[in-house]
Amino acid sequence: VTVTPRNYPLTFRHASAVSTHYAIIGMAHVAGDYPLYYDAFNEKGLCMAGLNFVGNASYQKPQEDHDNIAQFEFIPWILSQCASVKEARVHLAQMVLTDTPFNEQFAPAQLHWILADKNECIVIEPMAKRCMQMQVAIRKNRLKMWKDL
Repeated sequence: VTVTPRNYPLTFRHASAVSTHYAIIGMAHVAGDYPLYYDAFNEKGLCMAGLNFVGNASYQKPQEDHDNIAQFEFIPWILSQCASVKEARVHLAQMVLTDTPFNEQFAPAQLHWILADKNECIVIEPMAKRCMQMQVAIRKNRLKMWKDL
């Protein structure tokens, strides 16, 4: 179990460092003093997990006028600044998931993510043509809606 305390400095390869943020707790491998989260939640109840998406995940090169976030930074980037899925959607609209590796030993993992709060749940799938967000609503064990945003 790894805890990133509130306001612990978080650095990002292509984005500005964050020194004021929510606390995060979850499962992670810590390398070079950086939490490589597998799954986690923040103090506001927003939770996120990276799941295998081998053969399907596709990341991009950094692009101007976007928030360029390396795949390994995605969970702390979202959970450090968003209290809900609704807030995360705003950040996701301006974000590019990059193929920047953590280091030579850790190539980018091929993942997709589930992001949930008490009101809604979405799945984020970085595909070759675009990063899709699908809203998932479960009612009585039935999938109510898939929506490409």
